[in-house]
Amino acid sequence: MAIPDSDWELLLDVVRQMTETRQLDPLLSYATEQALDLVGAEQGYLILLNDDGSLDFRVQFSSTPTKPPDPASQISESIVRQVLDTGEPLLSANAQTDQRLGSKASVQGLHIHSIMCLPLITRGRILGALYIENRSRQGVFDQNDMRRMRYFCSQAAVSIESAMLNDALETRVKTRNSRLQDANARLRKLLSLIHI
Repeated sequence: MAIPDSDWELLLDVVRQMTETRQLDPLLSYATEQALDLVGAEQGYLILLNDDGSLDFRVQFSSTPTKPPDPASQISESIVRQVLDTGEPLLSANAQTDQRLGSKASVQGLHIHSIMCLPLITRGRILGALYIENRSRQGVFDQNDMRRMRYFCSQAAVSIESAMLNDALETRVKTRNSRLQDANARLRKLLSLIHI
C-alpha cells in the first residue's frame, strides 16, 4: 500500500522545519515530538551515541502526563543496541509474541507491544537511534510507517549532524572570545602599571 500524498506533504514540512533549526536541543525535541505524531506513538526517545559507546538519552516524549525519572529503565536497551550495532531498523507489531523479541526481559517487563527503533545515520556514521513504542495496543505501526520513518530518520540525521557542528563551532567561538577578553584585561592591567 502506497503512502498517501498528504502524508508525504506533512513529512516534507517536518523535514523543512528540521533543516531550518540550527541549535541541537530544540532540533532534537522537535524531531522526537514530530516522530511520535507522524505514527501515533505513545512515547519515544531520541538517543545519541556517545564516542565511548554509551547512550545519551537526550529527549523523551510521552502521551502520558508523567515522565519516568530514568529513561534508560523505560526502554529495551538490547533492541537499541541491536539497531545501533547493525545499522538496521526494527519493527514489531507485537513485541510480546515476536520470536525475535519476546524472550527479552525488558520487552516482557515493560509490556511493550508495538515498537519501532531506527538508526540515525549520516555519511556512514551512526549518530544514535529513534525509539518509539506503544504499550497499550499492538499492531499500531506497519510497513508504511517504517518507510516514512526511514526517510524521516535519514533527514533528521543530516540535520542533527549539522546542528552538532554548529553547536561545536559556537562553543569554540565563545571559548576564543573569552580568552581574548582575558588577554585584553591582562594587557590593560599591564599598561596601567607601566604608566604609574
